[in-house]
Amino acid sequence: MRYAFGLLLLLTILLPLSAAAQTSVPPAFRTIWERNDYPVQQGRGSHSWLWGPVPRTQGLREWYIDGPEQFRSVQYFDKGRMEINDPLGDPASLWFVTSGLLVRDMIDGRVQVGNGAFVALAPATIPVAGDPNATFPTYADLQPYVRVQPRLGPGDTVAQRLTPAGLRAAPEFANLAAARIDSAVVNGYGIPRAFWSYLNEGGVVYEQRRFVQASPRFDWLYVAGYPLADAFWVRVPIAGVERDVMVQPFERRLLTYTPSNPPQFQVEMGNVGLHYYRWRYELPFAEGQQALITVPAAATRISSPVLVQGFERGRAFEAGIDLRLRTASGAIIAQVGTSVQRPDLNIPGPFVASLVFTPPETETPGVIEVFAVSPLDGSETILARQPVIIDGLARGIDRAIALAQADLIKRTGASFAAISLHAADEVVWPDGSLGCPEPGQNYLQVLTPGYQIVLKLDEQFYDYHTDTRTTVILCRNGRPAG
Repeated sequence: MRYAFGLLLLLTILLPLSAAAQTSVPPAFRTIWERNDYPVQQGRGSHSWLWGPVPRTQGLREWYIDGPEQFRSVQYFDKGRMEINDPLGDPASLWFVTSGLLVRDMIDGRVQVGNGAFVALAPATIPVAGDPNATFPTYADLQPYVRVQPRLGPGDTVAQRLTPAGLRAAPEFANLAAARIDSAVVNGYGIPRAFWSYLNEGGVVYEQRRFVQASPRFDWLYVAGYPLADAFWVRVPIAGVERDVMVQPFERRLLTYTPSNPPQFQVEMGNVGLHYYRWRYELPFAEGQQALITVPAAATRISSPVLVQGFERGRAFEAGIDLRLRTASGAIIAQVGTSVQRPDLNIPGPFVASLVFTPPETETPGVIEVFAVSPLDGSETILARQPVIIDGLARGIDRAIALAQADLIKRTGASFAAISLHAADEVVWPDGSLGCPEPGQNYLQVLTPGYQIVLKLDEQFYDYHTDTRTTVILCRNGRPAG
């Protein structure tokens, strides 16, 4: 009973990293942690931490559009993130709890919010190994080297060092057995002996309240995912002393080998759980920002509809924010309300929305604003601004189509993607009514060139009549539709 009580106490610690979170921890997370890391915590294991000595957050509900109620349960540890995508799945399945694809996302610069959905965030400028004040390499620095043509295969040795100037030969490691690739090649990339042994070795695990031997200790593909690049050496400070470390990034984890460490800790999982949490929840607001827009980028040329993505600090009342597009003169040409998808109160979260607008006559500078409205007095607080260039109206039939689409979106609230173009033809209308007269109105009796645009939405057709400028009329049964 002493072990069970100690474990329960350990796993209910709530560290300052997520002081606001209140979601309970799924029992499956506790079971997975205790299997490999409880032996290390109790001095019974001969391996390094797989997840870390303590959880770094309580349970969180992160936005995941393919999960129940568009959320999934997660918990952060030093070395990774546990997550349950389908709480109705089989708890006995190895993949009921998964290990987050954190390294992949920090290198690529995107936060996964669904099976195939992401919100952009700049690649993480956090050192992958060594002391927190190390400056190189960061996850962002690894971008040029992931998913490129592999260099190393069976019989090769990891004998290249990654420097700010690129990969350089490191012949001092050419005869190091731990850096040799024996036969393990996965996803096209060779895995050196030190890492392959760690991923497949047996050892003590904790199951059903007792310590037992298991071989292997864990399913390495489940924990680490596929390698993303060849291994390489770096020189980084560890406890203030410059040391050589071999590094290899995998989808879910990052492995390090430090020859100068004690044997149990020569191979370690990088602190990707801590790094990811910092990247997603802390660094975007490190300089006091209340929100940031990550899409579109600054000074991007935009047209309607424009997708806006970003992150808000967790301060807006009930997670409600508004987005709008202004022209350089200050005129508001689009505005929409949306919600920040937060894991919990006062914890930052992503937002996604589309701004639909009628383009101005000519190209003009503009700004996208994110703002919150006070529930007390209706006052506005600007949270973020992003300068953009607003495309002017296209000429000819393209302009007519854009005007018709914008009008239908405004009338119905439909998304741009839901509307299809059924027909578009040049027409010379017999008078100024554009072939759709309002009863009792008088029109100029002149031939008027223009276009007839037919749009389709939900199996219904919408007949638009336009001139060659900006007049657009939705025509129903030969009459304007209000």
